Amino acid sequence: NTAGVGLTVSSSNATSAGATFSGNTSGAGILVTGGTTGHGLSLAGGGTSGDGLHSTAGASGIGINAIGVGTTMAGIAATGGATTSAGILATGGATSGDGIKTTAGASGIGLNAIGVGTTMPGIKGIGGATTSAGLSLVGGGTSGDGLLIATTSGHGINATATGTTKHGINAVGGATTSHGILATGGGVGHGISAVSGGGATGDGI
Repeated sequence: NTAGVGLTVSSSNATSAGATFSGNTSGAGILVTGGTTGHGLSLAGGGTSGDGLHSTAGASGIGINAIGVGTTMAGIAATGGATTSAGILATGGATSGDGIKTTAGASGIGLNAIGVGTTMPGIKGIGGATTSAGLSLVGGGTSGDGLLIATTSGHGINATATGTTKHGINAVGGATTSHGILATGGGVGHGISAVSGGGATGDGI
């Protein structure tokens, strides 16, 4: 329909759904196909706190199951607003439920974040006021690294200290043989190469 709405459904009271659809075995409750440029389903949030889409997982079913197709068709494509409205806002549960949990597949990356321009990082993490880290990484049970970085032209880690007692890197060794930093040279590259700032008074080490 080019101008008018094809179907309008309104709930008759404040606690009942306007329409209820149920799938059957492998048949969908609702099958929606987008047009050439039009959305198959367009949802808008209410004036105050009403969600455009509210989905709750069942005892064994997933709340939303989105599968990407091909090389550029994402399962979910979310774009943030012009100011502070996030494309996706995920909040952890009261106990141990994660806001976002990603698991890598056999060949697919669990989370692929790419920075853009000069000031837009792929991931930006801000720590809490006390001991909550902006990014907390734990190594695997045997040889899986908590953080693995390979670089060609950009630095693997670029850490800049601010303030008076806040270090670019704060590394604490373990109780026995676990080092705060273990650096191994390779070929002609040094394990640690420390250079004093030009014209500054701070030593490289």
